[in-house]
Amino acid sequence: MKDQLENFVRRNREAFDDKEPSASLWNRIERSLDGSTRRWSNPLAYWRAAAIFFMALSAYLLIPKQVNRSESALAMKEFSDVE
Repeated sequence: MKDQLENFVRRNREAFDDKEPSASLWNRIERSLDGSTRRWSNPLAYWRAAAIFFMALSAYLLIPKQVNRSESALAMKEFSDVE
């Protein structure tokens, strides 16, 4: 199938070379490309997103958690009782 298509294109190359799409078609294609697909096609955007995620995760893991003092005192009392 692929070979047949290639042979057809090669035999009729002159017929394809003089055809060009209209300007309105190119404008519609450009408008469709201006969507969200372009925004994430830049590898720098992936690195920025990864850096933000890493910083947020690091901050979450490094900030000490508030321990409820009453729970800590109760745990110490239970530990003393067990000893």
